[in-house]
Amino acid sequence: MLSKILIVLLLLFTIFVNSNAQVAYATDVVGFLTPSQFSCIKYSGYDAVFTQIYSPMDGGSVDIYGTKNIITAYEAGLSTEVYINPAPQSNKLGDTQFDEAYKQLTNAHIHVRSIWLKVTKPLLWHQNVSYNVNFIRDMLNRAQSYNVNFGIYTNWYDWDQITGSTAVFQQDNLPLWYWNAQGFGPNAESLYHFGDFTQFGIVTLALNQIKNEKILPDYKYTFSNFYDVCHVPRTSFGAYELIEKYNVDVIFGSTCNIAAMRLSIMAKFYSVLTFVWGAVSTSDVTNLNRLPNIFSTYAIFFLLGLATIDVLNISIGQLCQKIYIDFDRVLNYTNSHVQIVQSYKTTFDPTYEEFGKFLNKISNKTRVILSCFDDDMYKRKFLISMFDNGLNNDE
Repeated sequence: MLSKILIVLLLLFTIFVNSNAQVAYATDVVGFLTPSQFSCIKYSGYDAVFTQIYSPMDGGSVDIYGTKNIITAYEAGLSTEVYINPAPQSNKLGDTQFDEAYKQLTNAHIHVRSIWLKVTKPLLWHQNVSYNVNFIRDMLNRAQSYNVNFGIYTNWYDWDQITGSTAVFQQDNLPLWYWNAQGFGPNAESLYHFGDFTQFGIVTLALNQIKNEKILPDYKYTFSNFYDVCHVPRTSFGAYELIEKYNVDVIFGSTCNIAAMRLSIMAKFYSVLTFVWGAVSTSDVTNLNRLPNIFSTYAIFFLLGLATIDVLNISIGQLCQKIYIDFDRVLNYTNSHVQIVQSYKTTFDPTYEEFGKFLNKISNKTRVILSCFDDDMYKRKFLISMFDNGLNNDE
């Protein structure tokens, strides 16, 4: 069973990654596929298929093509995984739906190692998140009773809307099939790494850590969440709901500039503190006269602009000297064990031989060389001299 899986939706195409960082291609399938179609998938470089075995049709029912696809895919030399697309609003409980999915496989003499549950499309789930969490728990408990590995297919938004970003399944150490597709077709494809992964359930994890380590032993606190997805009208509604309905004392968010400002203005009216984070970088967050209720730990574009102007105001001839002085100041300030063992300022137009003498002098007593040049030609001479003096190795 794969312990670490990343799904990228490209039409029906999938990429999964295991814990040894080996990359393989797969596809998830729904409906009947012929043997020639599975053979085509195999010869196209795919190693596995994820097959639907249960659908939400008719209040929850087995997918009549599920077992057929598994057998045909196996005969084509493909590995197989199966998933349940549940019917949470059905009269059937979660364990009942799992039983129906599981038994159709065993009746077809298919050995079941793992089953995935799709927790997507919030409109198909109950508005009561507690009911949804219990529905998932019922399925998980039934899978464990059959000694079947149980995984979750979802993403941060679906998980929040359906379960309220619960972290109650953390202790179960469930594998995650995480989907992220911003668009359709090839334009929605992302790279086979976890750089686009958005964490979810993190608030509950943080609160549990605070409680377990007794960081705030004398405080009682609860949290409510609302994802605005940086949509400004939605942000305004969410802020109002959090303040009026849940009576919050502080709001963390939003993560985008305009939405964060809209939220903070509304929160100021109710004298509620806001803590901005994420991609918020507008200089408006520093206007304490307008927004005394806002806190930010992020660098903003205004300060970055000031720093850039300071650098541009330094003449080219002084830039390297300024860099050297700042390095020296940092080393003295931090009391670091790192030392500048040798510094050298070249002549106005340094020669190849000049660089050679410097490199010979430091080659046996330095580990890192920091260089700054006013001209690309000087840099070229220096790199050639390093090569000729044998300083182009791993050391």
